[in-house]
Amino acid sequence: MPAALRYLFRMGRDCLLDSAAVFLIALVLIAPLFALNWFDNWGSIESTFISDARMLKDWGYTPRWQPLWYCGTRWDYIYPPALRYGTALLSNLFKGKTTRGYHAYIGFFYCLGITGVYWLVRTGGRSRLWGYYAAIAVATISPSYVLISRLRDDVFLSHTLPLRLNVLIRYGEGPHMTALALIPVALVLAWHGLRPGKDRWLAGAAAVSALVLWNNFYGATALAILFPVLCFSLWAAYRENRIWLRAVALGGLSVGLSAFWLTPSYVRVTLENMRWVASPGNRWSAVVAAASALVFAGAAFVWGRNRPWPVFVLGSAGLFGLIALGHEYFNFRVIGDPGRLVPEFDLGLILAAVLVASWMPRRAGILAMTILIIAGGYRYVPNAWRLFPKTKDYTQRVEYRIQRWMFENMPDTRASVSGSVRFWYDAWHDLPQVGGGSDQGVLNPNTMIAQYAFREDRPDRAIAWAKAMAAGALISHEAKSEEHYHDWTEPRRFDGILPIAYDEARGNVIYRVERLYPERARVVDAASVRAIPPIFENAKSDAITLYAAAIETGPRVRMHRPSNEEIVIQARVAAGQALLVQESYDPAWRAYADGQRVAIGSDPARMMLMDVPPGDREIRLVFGRPMENLAGGAISILAAFLLGWLFWRRP
Repeated sequence: MPAALRYLFRMGRDCLLDSAAVFLIALVLIAPLFALNWFDNWGSIESTFISDARMLKDWGYTPRWQPLWYCGTRWDYIYPPALRYGTALLSNLFKGKTTRGYHAYIGFFYCLGITGVYWLVRTGGRSRLWGYYAAIAVATISPSYVLISRLRDDVFLSHTLPLRLNVLIRYGEGPHMTALALIPVALVLAWHGLRPGKDRWLAGAAAVSALVLWNNFYGATALAILFPVLCFSLWAAYRENRIWLRAVALGGLSVGLSAFWLTPSYVRVTLENMRWVASPGNRWSAVVAAASALVFAGAAFVWGRNRPWPVFVLGSAGLFGLIALGHEYFNFRVIGDPGRLVPEFDLGLILAAVLVASWMPRRAGILAMTILIIAGGYRYVPNAWRLFPKTKDYTQRVEYRIQRWMFENMPDTRASVSGSVRFWYDAWHDLPQVGGGSDQGVLNPNTMIAQYAFREDRPDRAIAWAKAMAAGALISHEAKSEEHYHDWTEPRRFDGILPIAYDEARGNVIYRVERLYPERARVVDAASVRAIPPIFENAKSDAITLYAAAIETGPRVRMHRPSNEEIVIQARVAAGQALLVQESYDPAWRAYADGQRVAIGSDPARMMLMDVPPGDREIRLVFGRPMENLAGGAISILAAFLLGWLFWRRP
């Protein structure tokens, strides 16, 4: 029998019954989520993951290239795989409805996360009673509202629902909250697995830790903070040096299991993309973070003998308090957006409150926790089911109408789409756009500058950017539109400059950009294009205007895509000319002109440019499996074998 089940049975039948009861409590509170199809919250980023799942389901489960977003990017770059693939697979249970699959996925892990808190407190605190209190508190209250007024004001009209649920359903952070739900499970397994002779627990902890990483990087960041705290708490309590060796093994196995998608270039692109979604860190924050870690280590060493649970709880709450409150009031920032880790701070506060209550006389502690839960959850619990409003007819939404019109009238036209329409643009059909669902996995940063130019730059420069990005349509929304964000400050700025392809009476306009040819490929003068300076580094110069003029010339080519990973072009090329394909450059692309290999380079806009032998040519481009993914796959297979060996070998 697996070690985890034996452990549960050793703890008694009550542990199994308690787990089922806690899971059921969480399930009852969010029950409408499991039946929800189209949620009436169209500004939510859940659209990204629903679109991803829809594309996976329609394309098959092994795509390598994503041609619809950011002028093309690697499929792996856009987001970690677990939620995307899990949603696509679950949607098969709901007649292909990816919205239902997504809501079932996040709903199950939300309930598991509440149960995981019970397991964590029962394991570390060795108390059935306080495990129950911790789980119920996490499911109903958020003490961080008391300390961060901005968050309290944000949820006041939503019946003060728990922060993790607010982040999950209002803002669509399904991956992060799923990763957060898995963290207590990983910590419970690690609590046992770090001790010598507990190899099966170690294997389980590595697998669940990898699953945290497979869901979300902020969740993985939280686990990366909590795991050393746990290791030091156990070491300070028992002074067993082998804990550190086992910790390294656990971390190595977790990363190894992720190596097939977590490649070096993925990490590089993700760090580069942070400039679009988070401000850079500052040096003093790094110094304060390091000093805080040293203070914790010293205090744990002095006070932590035979006290692993108090050291872990207080250390975790303190470090996440530094991150969340330091960011809120002092702009503390090491990397990424510290404000995204407030749900983890919330969990730390609840665990600390339960710990303090357990130190009090039993009746006083019970009374204190009961008052805390009632005071924090009295508005939420009676109104829990009101927080999941359904959309009566999603086909009447602007997000659906605009993409439907484009699908029926301009299906192959790459468009500039903004706001909530951009979020949902690929939820129903395959439609290319300059941007994408989440501003993550952006291989070509010029796409981000272009979207700013469409909104804010001079019209002539904005049109030059559209031609450079092969965008044949610009979609804007007036104040009277029901579109959620209204990113364009002047939605009618191209009136009289660009022809209007579609003008909806409800404030939504589609402008047509007059490109020389509709194909996203050009035969260009090689010297003229290469003489232009890199556009991203010279975005404020006239480089974009020169580039647009240089590529809107030459004979027409014929272009079609047999698949996402293949492009076939027929072109007549003269001496001194080159073939430009307006798709983001990636070294994994290979080009063949009439069967002969042709080198691909990056042009000033970071599109693909290649010198093709003169004459009438058929050029075939193929995106192969990158070597780093092949090597990472081998590492993941090896890690899986090691995991199986640890699990099945005799202790």
